[in-house]
Formats: sequence, structure tokens, C-alpha cells
Amino acid sequence: SPIASTTASPTAPPVETQAGPTFVSTMINPDKYVKRVMFDVKAKEDITIKGMKTLMGKDNGKLVGGKGYTFQLWTRDGSFEGHETTLTTEWTEVQIDKVVFRGDGELSDIVFKNPQEFAMSQGDTRGFYIDSQNKGFPMKEGTKVGDVCSQANDLLDIKQGKSAKSLSKVQNAPLVCWIGQLEITK
Repeated sequence: SPIASTTASPTAPPVETQAGPTFVSTMINPDKYVKRVMFDVKAKEDITIKGMKTLMGKDNGKLVGGKGYTFQLWTRDGSFEGHETTLTTEWTEVQIDKVVFRGDGELSDIVFKNPQEFAMSQGDTRGFYIDSQNKGFPMKEGTKVGDVCSQANDLLDIKQGKSAKSLSKVQNAPLVCWIGQLEITK
């Protein structure tokens, strides 16, 4: 089946549609590295999130192209805000395959196992928490939690969130925009 381009480029179209899924991207000019990120997605239409792609980086020089790395992904109905430290009680862990580093500047697939997907109705918000297990991945410094950082589209907004060195420190953490794509169907 056809796939969208996975190269992060300042000229990449904001929404790529082909037969099958649609990919909605965030802005793509990283300026910092983080290990964990929480952010929200708000549906503008009824959609289903089928997968994700994320930018990975070699800030520590230890990532090897083609090698899979263990990440953790968590999600919840509703915003992450106010639930930053309730991961074990108010979030659901998403079973994912190892994330294969494709190279600097290229998006790497976060593949949901057991064909998991997340249906959202128009107006719904869903929080996501990605933990790179100390690998570090590039982000864009944020300005305000909840501000939109996805490129213009009619399907969903990916919003600015927070990053932290540990889950216990995420409440007062720096603001960031996750750099990646969501794979969705309508």
C-alpha cells in the first residue's frame, strides 16, 4: 500500500492524502532534545488514529540506523493536563513494536500492536505520552500548552505539550511541540 513521505522537510505538505490513510504533521524545525513528551490531539472531524511517526535524533551519538529501540506510548481520553503524574491509574499503555531509527531528519514509525486504533469524534481530545526510554528525540520549543503546532488541516489539531526528564517532573516541565505525524482515517 502507498505510504506518505517520511522525510522531515521544511517544504513537506501539511497533510498528505493517498489511497488509504492520511498523515497530519507537526512543524518540523527541532531546536532541542527531550526524553519524554506529553501532548494532546483534538479532532475537528470524526477520525481514527491508526499509527504515528516520530522524529528521532542522534543528540548523544548512540542511535544506529536500522536498529529498533524500545519506547513506551501511553494515551488517555481527554487532555493530559492535570493528569501528568497519574500514568498508572488514568492512562492506557499502547503496545507498540520497537521504533526503528531511520536516520537523522527522517520520521520513524511507531507501530501499534494488536491492531490498536483510537476512534475520536469531532470535538474529542486525546492525550498522548511518549517515553523514548532515555534515547532522546528532537522537539521544537513551545510557547503555550494547548497552542496548535500541527500544520493547517481540517481533520485534527496536534497541540503543544510538555517534556520532562522524569514523569514526576512533567508538571512544571518545559513546553514543546512533538515532531511527527499521525496516521488517520476518516
